[in-house]
Amino acid sequence: MIRFALRQAKTCRQRFVDATQHPLQRQQQQCRNLMDARKRPSHSQMYDKNGNFIQQPTAGLTNDSSMSNTYYAMLLATRALQAGCLVYCITEYVCDITLCEGPSMFPTILSEGEIILLKKWVRNMENGPIGEERSRLARQQQVEFEQQTGLVDEWHAPVVSVSNVPSPSLIECFNEILFNSTLAVGDVVVVQHPLRKGNVCKRILGLPGDQVIQHGGSLLIVPDGHLWVEGDNPNNSSDSRAYGPVPASLVIGRVLLRLWPLRGDAWMKRGGRPKETAEQANSGGSVLPAGYEGQRITKVLRQHA
Repeated sequence: MIRFALRQAKTCRQRFVDATQHPLQRQQQQCRNLMDARKRPSHSQMYDKNGNFIQQPTAGLTNDSSMSNTYYAMLLATRALQAGCLVYCITEYVCDITLCEGPSMFPTILSEGEIILLKKWVRNMENGPIGEERSRLARQQQVEFEQQTGLVDEWHAPVVSVSNVPSPSLIECFNEILFNSTLAVGDVVVVQHPLRKGNVCKRILGLPGDQVIQHGGSLLIVPDGHLWVEGDNPNNSSDSRAYGPVPASLVIGRVLLRLWPLRGDAWMKRGGRPKETAEQANSGGSVLPAGYEGQRITKVLRQHA
């Protein structure tokens, strides 16, 4: 009777506590009671008939702990696999960070090496990969230029050095990163070397249909689906002058900006070689645009004071 009365009193007290508790606190208390009930053996299991304490085996608790450790290990492995797949997809198809070193791109990229950001989804070419189509579009633009300006002896697209290209605004940078996926003359790209293992960083000077005047006066037409690339330091650069046009399929990505070191303008602007001297200009290959028919091409090489 005494045990029954005590149990009833405890039940009434618990009901009173439950009624006055916040619903969230009541739910938390019920969860704790349920966990304690699972872990704690019953009274009849703890003591024998004589009132002596009985040592309970802990095999069940050990199994529960092992199952919990296995679950968290599998969860951690799954998260690590997902993170690895995400990093691979980003660096393979979206963008990547790499080290570029060597004298061929000086002064755009220092010989000691600089860390650059590559944009990977660039496979299309400005005005297409077919030389005849690019020539047709260029001649059409030339006719429109002559009709608007009356300058029949001047080419419609001047060659502007990156030294004269203004720094893009923040909105223009976002547009280049998110929406512009084409390769054009003046872009700095990283390509796989066509003759050996390794990558090189060069500037695009010619697209399909462009005419390259090589040393000795020979003329080479950049074939369809290829690029003509040269370094910004032509006196110390092994480029298309040595191994010819490069297939566009070897392009790894376009260089968007310099991450390190922090110097000058970090954005890799589209344009001609920076501040070329007459000696450097003569040592590089001369590239004439597709559709060119003897007009005068204006070159802006130096930055105005």
